[in-house]
Amino acid sequence: MTEKNWCPGFDDARRAQFVGHVAQQISARFGGCEIDEDAGVAKAPGAGCYLGLGNLAQECRRADPSVWPELVATHFGRLAEYNDGPLEAFFETMLSDFDKILPKLRIKVATAAQLGTVDPVANKLPFDLYGCLVADLGDAICYVTHDHTDNWWCGSGEAMAIGVANTVAFEPLEPTGTPSDTAGYWVLENGSMFASGHLLDLGHIFGGARDSGAVVMAPRANTLVACEADPDDVQGTAKAVAAAVTGGLQLWFEGPNPISPSVLWWRPGCEIEGLLGWEEGKGFVGVQELGGQLRREAPLEAFGARSAGVEV
Repeated sequence: MTEKNWCPGFDDARRAQFVGHVAQQISARFGGCEIDEDAGVAKAPGAGCYLGLGNLAQECRRADPSVWPELVATHFGRLAEYNDGPLEAFFETMLSDFDKILPKLRIKVATAAQLGTVDPVANKLPFDLYGCLVADLGDAICYVTHDHTDNWWCGSGEAMAIGVANTVAFEPLEPTGTPSDTAGYWVLENGSMFASGHLLDLGHIFGGARDSGAVVMAPRANTLVACEADPDDVQGTAKAVAAAVTGGLQLWFEGPNPISPSVLWWRPGCEIEGLLGWEEGKGFVGVQELGGQLRREAPLEAFGARSAGVEV
């Protein structure tokens, strides 16, 4: 079996079944279809743009295959309703007016594999993660590129700052339970695709945290997993991180809208660092000894990853 990052849980047969339904629907609606199974995108000549398949794959994975044709048809039916002409032209028209698009700017985290050939305005994060500037157009999310910002009255840096501010202000996160309910870590969610965008400004969440900061994950678009790193309780923090890694990995696998189970370390005034990176076919790699950073006399071999039963 050759599992792909964009459709975890699909074996070769299920992926072929899913891709067949997608190709049929796109060809019927947009006059042709080319699918890149490695990147998880479809090129629809009649639509004039690339269509990501990861979210739809997750939706189908949770449903019985007998209803996949209906789910796929509904998904692409919504896209076809946008415009009589190419979707690309519709989106470009929307993005050309900065004053109208400004309140719609958001941040969405994506992996390099999920971005494929798209090169958006973005902040690079560890482990091939990118905090991307996007426009929330309701039923569609458009990545904002430098070609767009070159025609705006502000530069890409200012546009990113607006996207972060909008994400914090209009896409607030709500905890689902307390750390005591989840073995010492928080699950922070909202109903949008932009919870992951809070990675670019975690200070508003952990503003009162110690200098040691917090360990965070963005397993799916609407969810962050986090626990504070306590230098006075290295072993307790190790157990919380172990539980968070296990819980975040499960959330990533279940979806919907998976991003990455990679584990990051945020500290006030510092660039976010990578602790455990997830690589297809290898699992977790790139371990950093967070325990040793917290308290040099009590270093931990992989700070919770191995005690979580996760192979590193």
